[in-house]
Amino acid sequence: MRARQFFGFELLLLFTLLLATSRAETPAGPDPIEGIGLGTVTAPQGTIADIGLGFFRSKRGTLVFRMNFPDMCTYAVPFMIPVESDGHGNYAITPAFNIKLHLSGDHLCGTLGLAKLPLALKRGGQFPPKPAAPHYPPAPALLWRFAMGADT
Repeated sequence: MRARQFFGFELLLLFTLLLATSRAETPAGPDPIEGIGLGTVTAPQGTIADIGLGFFRSKRGTLVFRMNFPDMCTYAVPFMIPVESDGHGNYAITPAFNIKLHLSGDHLCGTLGLAKLPLALKRGGQFPPKPAAPHYPPAPALLWRFAMGADT
């Protein structure tokens, strides 16, 4: 009788694990924000910089994003930080970036960072390609050396 109870417990545990695993691996449906948005962010002194955010699902089904921000030397870099949604068109990427967005049609408006810099994106398009690295002349020849005692 005791062996039979133990087997029942194992069966229940196995069923629970299978159910939990199947829920964890089931990707969520598409979110209206998924895709690329290109636009601008405005600094407090009025400087305007190009920025782009691309929203996509990770392999586990989590909504994450990639950022294209040329002024910060960031070109389509994926950040695996979850994008939070309230289900009413409001999105947040916190606390790392403190981005708050509202989706209205094809426009995303919101703020970036603790300074709440105005951020405006229009959905569609592609990130511009990363520019080629600049060509620098070779370094000048050594003028002197000093042995510091290392065997290198």
